[in-house]
Amino acid sequence: MLPDDPQYFRALVQGDHIVAKAPGDAVGPAARIARCIGPTIKITEIVVAHDGGAEALGCAELFARAAVHAGFATRQGHLWHKPVVYDVGAGSVDYALFCARTLDATLAVFTQRADGHVELRLYEPNGKAITEDNGLAAVRDRLASGRTPQPVNSAHVGERVVRHDLHVPHRHHTGQPPTLP
Repeated sequence: MLPDDPQYFRALVQGDHIVAKAPGDAVGPAARIARCIGPTIKITEIVVAHDGGAEALGCAELFARAAVHAGFATRQGHLWHKPVVYDVGAGSVDYALFCARTLDATLAVFTQRADGHVELRLYEPNGKAITEDNGLAAVRDRLASGRTPQPVNSAHVGERVVRHDLHVPHRHHTGQPPTLP
């Protein structure tokens, strides 16, 4: 159970990924997604949970601090490797896209498919969708290979391993799919 702090986002290292906790009603979705993604996709990235009242600039700043804490970046802001910002909140992906742009990160959006699986769609920091025609395979390979540079304090982060199909069973997440840009 994620600790409740209604005033601030709190980034927590949980196993092999980061959960960025939002205030209010996003606490539950963050916990559910942590349970859903963690055991299935073993990935060291940033998971975004937010609600409509979040302040985008503060959100991005705290995600950047989370990146420093987990070894993704130095305190001067240099990224050891480009993270993937996952948006799992209901509604608009604007806040997550803002964070992705701030961190020069790929934005990954989960949407529920009719067959009950969760589909992962990828976007560049500028909001442009990454498709099979413009580099999706390369991004998928990068995520699956673990060839990105590791930070000095790598004890804080886990093994970078993801399934090649990038689909996970729809188990715990019960929220509405996000609105795509």
